[in-house]
Amino acid sequence: MDKIEDKYIPEEGYECLGYMQYESGFYWIDEEHDDKIWVTPEMIKRYSLDLKNLFTKEEHLEEKLWDWGEGEDYDSEVNRLCEFSHYIYIQFCTHVTMSKEDRDNPEECTEETIHGNIYSGEFLAWLNDCPLELLRESDLTAQ
Repeated sequence: MDKIEDKYIPEEGYECLGYMQYESGFYWIDEEHDDKIWVTPEMIKRYSLDLKNLFTKEEHLEEKLWDWGEGEDYDSEVNRLCEFSHYIYIQFCTHVTMSKEDRDNPEECTEETIHGNIYSGEFLAWLNDCPLELLRESDLTAQ
């Protein structure tokens, strides 16, 4: 699927976390599900990923240390991530509407978009500005 031009329309005055507005509609973010795609330095190079769009492993480990403290769980997480340097934060979408007011109106909600079905890899790649090939390389699936 070729990349389709779809201008992002940011909310004025603050960053809205509940939806993302584009010319094609309102994409409602699933606030109960998210994921991370862990990448190695080689993957960053292979897919020409922009480091400013990635989060570091150290950020993740600091958060886990804060949550869990030192111990077996933390040590296991450090070992599990030894080959990775960064991750891509992945958001999912619950549905799409043409207007903000239709968020909870089932008759106006759709799963089909100009970027593909909200459960497709193509859509997840578009929503998260992630190369589709990288998405396919990970074990990430739409929720």
